[in-house]
Amino acid sequence: MNLIKNTLLMLAATFFFGINAYAGEDSYTFKAAPEFSLRSTKGKKVSLSDYKGQVILINFWATWCAPCIQELPKLQKIHDDLKGEGFTVIGINVDEARHKSGIKPLAKKLNLKFPILLDNTSSVMGLYNPQMTLPFSVVVNKEGNIYAYFNGYHLGMENEIKKAAEEMLDE
Repeated sequence: MNLIKNTLLMLAATFFFGINAYAGEDSYTFKAAPEFSLRSTKGKKVSLSDYKGQVILINFWATWCAPCIQELPKLQKIHDDLKGEGFTVIGINVDEARHKSGIKPLAKKLNLKFPILLDNTSSVMGLYNPQMTLPFSVVVNKEGNIYAYFNGYHLGMENEIKKAAEEMLDE
């Protein structure tokens, strides 16, 4: 029982104190964002290529992840502020299929308007984030290349995310 408790505490600490990384164009070699197709909460098949020519923030999250829940409304604000400039947020939920029923009510409660896709096997998350930490966000530029990534969440990180998105919109 102590092993389970200690493991859960370690995971909680990792999520709470998650490490973030930001890489501007001077310090990062752009890498093509892996293509994916997933179903949305509305049943529509959505692919990364559907957003070609836009700056995209891909955010991986789960309903049981407290830092994710804290971050999502801030990402909605960024989406609202920048959507008219060729920017969108794509939320990718990684809850297992058996927990899928909680996704739509949470999205409604948080007033999320950006697309929410379902990755219940975490296969897409594994392409972007092999460590499988949450929350995890990636800014993809207009050419479909990864510009910046953010691991975890801390208060104020939304400013760093917005700055990265704005830099790509200005290109």
